Parts: sequence; C-alpha cells; structure tokens
Amino acid sequence: MRLCGLDRVSLFGGVLVGFSLLLFRFSQVSVSTLTVVDWILLVPVALVSFAFGSKWLLEGVSFLKGGGLWPVVCLVYVFVWLIHASQFEVSVADSGVGTAFALFTLRCSSLFLTLSGVHLVILGEVVSMGPGSRIGEVAVTGSCSGLFSFLLFTVAFGVVGLDVGRVLGAVRLCVLFGLGAVGTLLMSGLRVFLVLIAGYLWGWGALGVAHACLGYILYPALISFFWYATLTWSTRLSKPSTQHDDQSLINRKVTLRRI
Repeated sequence: MRLCGLDRVSLFGGVLVGFSLLLFRFSQVSVSTLTVVDWILLVPVALVSFAFGSKWLLEGVSFLKGGGLWPVVCLVYVFVWLIHASQFEVSVADSGVGTAFALFTLRCSSLFLTLSGVHLVILGEVVSMGPGSRIGEVAVTGSCSGLFSFLLFTVAFGVVGLDVGRVLGAVRLCVLFGLGAVGTLLMSGLRVFLVLIAGYLWGWGALGVAHACLGYILYPALISFFWYATLTWSTRLSKPSTQHDDQSLINRKVTLRRI
C-alpha cells in the first residue's frame, strides 16, 4: 500500500519523526518548568523515535536514499538536544554574534518584503510595516535569526567532512561549506519574511503559528537536499577512482600472463 509515493513503513517513519519534533518543541516551550525526571523521560523517547523514524523514512523515500545520510541526520539531532538542554543557543543569541545574525537576517527578510511591495521601517532589530499591516512593531532577535540552524549546519558539515573530505578535497569542501552556509542564511531570511508576511496579512495569531512551525519545514527540507547532493557527489567522485584501480589490476594480470 502506497500513499503519495510513500509506503506504510515510510509513513510510519514520518509520523515518528514528527512526534519527536513535537517533543522537542514541547521542551522548548516548557524548558523553565521541566524537572530532571522530565528530561530523563523526554529525551530518550524523542531520540529513539527520531532514530527509528528517520531510518524508515530515508529507506522508503527514493529521493532521500543515501547510505551516509542517516547517521548524519541522527548525529545532528543529538546535537540539537545537547545544545538545547545546555541552553547554549540562548547564551550565543544574547551575544554580539546573535545580534549580528539578527541584523543580517532582518536585512534579507526586508529585501523580500520590499520586493513583495510591503513598506517598512527598520530601527535596529525592530521592524515596523506600513499601512495595511495587522500587526505593529516586531523585534527580530538573535534567537529568531537562524543562528541555531547555522551552528547545527557547521557541526554537521564537520562530521561529514571527516568522512568524505579525502574524496572531495579541500577546495570542494570549502565551496560546499560556502554554499551551505549561504543557503542556511538565506533560508533564515526567507523564514522571517514568511513569518512577517503572515502577521502582516492575518495578524498576531497567524504570526505565532508561522513562527512556531515554519522552521521545522524549511530547514529539514534544505538540510536533506544539501546532504543528499553532497553525499551523491562524493559517491560519484569516488567511482572513477575505483574503476581505474580495477582496470589497472586487470592490466597487470594480463601482463603477468603474457610474461
């Protein structure tokens, strides 16, 4: 039985992944009220659900298939929990680095807004949209800037680089990192743009829903595509070398026979 190109195993895997993300979102919202016992119960369930769910999902969706993709996805998810549980992202978001990311993200989103015909005024981290807006001023802080996603991308890239670095080489790795970093930053600007547009058109309720949900749609899509493309490229680059070695071995055998 298949539904929209997915079999039942893939669908169940997607449900488990969604459940684990809901648990993570719950931990974000309730972080101040969670006890040690809550963390002990919550984290293993979320990690196990994500590990099994992502494995079944990756195996069932042809676009996402890739032998090295599943471990990377799981490692990134573990880092997500570690960074979140230690509140590391809060400390970084409140620093000068977080402010710089917020301003960059706001500039990107303001460009999208201007191209969409929305008039706005930016004062520091605060954006105020013109007539027709259903909301007033909105602050784009370091925690909303995509800094967290950029940190995760950097960690994941380091993990993958240890595996495929010898095949791709230093130059290709630098190019890939640049493309991934720019893509992550632009995705952050797109997310903030969509959040602000939702508020502009439909008010604070829509803004809150977009703010809570869009990140879980946009970033996984970007990460899945980027790592699939990277690992596929690495595999294709390694094949000619293997074929060449095999051919060299055959030539040696033929030479030995002649001798």
